[in-house]
Amino acid sequence: MDCSTKAIFFDIDGTLVDNQTKRIPQSAVKAIARARENGHLCFINTGRTKKLVVPLVTSHATFDGLLMGCGTEVVYQEKVLLHKTLPLEISRRILDFLEQNQIDAVLEGSDDIFVRDDAQIYYDQFRAYVQEANYLHQIERLDFREAPGRYDKFFAYTENPAVMLQMRKEFEDELDFVDRENGYYE
Repeated sequence: MDCSTKAIFFDIDGTLVDNQTKRIPQSAVKAIARARENGHLCFINTGRTKKLVVPLVTSHATFDGLLMGCGTEVVYQEKVLLHKTLPLEISRRILDFLEQNQIDAVLEGSDDIFVRDDAQIYYDQFRAYVQEANYLHQIERLDFREAPGRYDKFFAYTENPAVMLQMRKEFEDELDFVDRENGYYE
């Protein structure tokens, strides 16, 4: 890579994928192809895991690399350089904490997504989020009971901020937390 080569990073939601159409505009596909033709490297950089990136994005445009799942998986030129799945015991502790404290979540793995059935979701706002999230309906969603040892990260919702502070404290050595505001956390 010479000094004139640039690395260009694209987020998905609201940046590369239009919020209204939930698609990548053809103009963006052409721009990415042109940037690559000019010797630049194009990357996806997203909080989504691979299961939520492919084929939504990679079937429409070619990228040199993918940084996914808030850094839990890194792929460069189709080679996995890093992939971290939560260890079995930690993933079980997280699930127990979520259930004991009535925290809703989508558990995201590279190959699988785990979501409670609508009737098992605690909060109406999160139920509406799951029902409206197009990408969650286009893939197979597995039951939480199948999740231990098979997810990399989670996207959570609660109407009780104190319980998330408690979770941060309990898992401070194992997890990093991102406050997405309005009760949503990653």
